[in-house]
Amino acid sequence: SELYAHTQSIVSIVQTSVLICLVGVSSYLFKRDADRIVIMPLLNLARLVQRMSDAPLDPITESVGGDSETDLVEQALKKFGRLLQIGFGDAGSEIIGKNLGAHGDLNPMIAGKKMEAIFVFASIRKFTACTECLQEDVMVFVNSIAEIVHMAVKQNHGVPNKNMGDAFLLVWRLPGQQTSQSGEASESTVADSALKACVRVCVEVQASSDLAKTVEHPKVQERLPGYRVSLGFGLHSGWGIEGAIGSTLKIDASYLSPSVNMASRLDSGTSQFGVDILMSEIFYNQLSPTIQSLCRRIDRVTLKGSKQPMSLYTYDVPAVDAVSDYELALDCPEFFDQFCPKTSSEYRRRFDEAVQSYLDGNWTTAYEILEKIRHHRADDGPASVLREVIKGERFQAPLDWKGYRELTRK
Repeated sequence: SELYAHTQSIVSIVQTSVLICLVGVSSYLFKRDADRIVIMPLLNLARLVQRMSDAPLDPITESVGGDSETDLVEQALKKFGRLLQIGFGDAGSEIIGKNLGAHGDLNPMIAGKKMEAIFVFASIRKFTACTECLQEDVMVFVNSIAEIVHMAVKQNHGVPNKNMGDAFLLVWRLPGQQTSQSGEASESTVADSALKACVRVCVEVQASSDLAKTVEHPKVQERLPGYRVSLGFGLHSGWGIEGAIGSTLKIDASYLSPSVNMASRLDSGTSQFGVDILMSEIFYNQLSPTIQSLCRRIDRVTLKGSKQPMSLYTYDVPAVDAVSDYELALDCPEFFDQFCPKTSSEYRRRFDEAVQSYLDGNWTTAYEILEKIRHHRADDGPASVLREVIKGERFQAPLDWKGYRELTRK
């Protein structure tokens, strides 16, 4: 019996040891699988959400493989984050990020931030008629243009901010206002980039075979014979308030400023002067001297809603024969040499003499110069506008002429 008891004790010890080993191995395997399948994926999800909240603009990498529930949730979160980045844009993502509280709560009732920037307002001409003719296809039409505009702005260090159907608000932060991604740049470099983006959009829209096919729609051509897609651009520089606008039910990230309104009015003025690009004096002064020499002053006015007179400038966008981006050679280092103004330097010099005589009140002299250069560019919109203004006053400046006139149209 003593031997039996001893044997049973040994068997019990062995059984207990085996059970302890089995429990230990099972616990290890369970913990390993729990860490791999549950804990680590949940921690990755938590880190992903925290990173998206802290830095909404950081690139979100695509998940590779994985069919588990947590993998699907992570993929969904990343897609959601990318959609937010696209929906709000670069500036919008930063603004919304600042409006997220420590616990992820959205609080729109906070003050905005004052900043200095170049504001560009761009609009599609004859858009209402195109909408009525294209019906459902108008979405493809608008988005094709938006793709060109956004890409040109992004590649020239700006940010698309608002899409408003037929119009776009585009922003270039001035030095000292740059985000960490865009880096610092001189004021003239930023202004040159903004103008370059506008010129690029103009020539790229001209060369787009897809847009040309879209507007060849029979109803469009019946309503607008010979119509080709074009945009107007108003460029102005000044301060703006950057912030989130709306409520917890619907919120947008944008800018409130008289400078934005001024850019919009300059855009409206492009159709009055028959130009693609209209720049304020403030913006023009921020351009580099080389680019300034390619622009020309076309008038001095007070715009609706402003009593401060300002000189207006334009860049005469050239016509292009290309039918693709490849033919345009948009990546050429000397962009403004590739797409130099359609007006010659001599024409711009003579036109500036006419404008200066006009501003000085010597309207007869101004008209004579405009008539002499008329045969060089009979279709020049700014020259036609000045001739009409002078003729309307019977070739004599008004007695109360102060060197500028009022543009009453908005």
